Amino acid sequence: MDVDALRYFLAVIEARSMRGAAEDLHIAQSALSRQIGNLEKELGVSLLVRLPRGVKPTEAGKMLARRARSALDQLARARDDITSLSGLTTGKVAVSAIEPVAEGLLMDAMQRMQQAHPAISFDIRVGNSAKVITLLREGIVELAVAYNAPHDRDIVVRSESHVPLVALVEENHPLTKHNRVASKAGFGARTCTLKDLAPWPLVLPPAGSPTRTLIDEAVRRAVLPLLQIALESDSVPVRLAFLKQAKAVAIMADMSGRMARPGYRVATITIDDDILASGSLQLLANRDHQLSPAASAFERLLRSSMRSLRGER
Repeated sequence: MDVDALRYFLAVIEARSMRGAAEDLHIAQSALSRQIGNLEKELGVSLLVRLPRGVKPTEAGKMLARRARSALDQLARARDDITSLSGLTTGKVAVSAIEPVAEGLLMDAMQRMQQAHPAISFDIRVGNSAKVITLLREGIVELAVAYNAPHDRDIVVRSESHVPLVALVEENHPLTKHNRVASKAGFGARTCTLKDLAPWPLVLPPAGSPTRTLIDEAVRRAVLPLLQIALESDSVPVRLAFLKQAKAVAIMADMSGRMARPGYRVATITIDDDILASGSLQLLANRDHQLSPAASAFERLLRSSMRSLRGER
């Protein structure tokens, strides 16, 4: 079975269209269709269902995709292992990460990696926690950085840092004047309770997401009335930009405020709640997958960056 044909097939699966995959691969769509056709002829089954807009894999196609990813991963790992006999000089690191991590912690680790190993390349995918975990589970990436990832027996937590959920508001919001000095946040810290947030329009992640599940559980335990939800979105920049609307309050990870656009100052208010304080940023890997030498080196840098979030060296 031709290795390039498998790569082309996986590109079609990921792009969900022949045209999109051809553009990603920089080849003619006719050549790509011919490769897929040859693959289907060799296996004697249809691998794709042609839809009015795009394609999707058949059951046989899904099975081949899983096996193909594993086979190509083994080939890449063999190439990296052979290269590593003379030191880590080449390789590709594939990582998926949530938005607040991509521009800060992840970029810092990438810069340090390239300083030490200039020939290493990166494949970085950015999305919400559900997306980055799916990319990891499907073998498209070797490492993932997610927030409050749900338990999955096939995924192992390689490192974890405490990152609480907080209230983010415009700097002149009335809540910034709310100060409870006798709180777990310490003397003089801006703090509030969930009850304090109830009168304000809230900006939250989508229902069903790991972080939203945590918020909903905290609200349930606090026995609060129905909250005023003004916006639900999985985009951190969209949620931050919406804060100017009707004095809204966003419940987000502490690190998310750094993504506010330049010139727009966002205030952080600690929420005095044990459930919301339990939020965590996690570095994840597939339990049964042996990291490539390049990914192993990058993982060490990510662990170091995550320790800095905890105030460790």
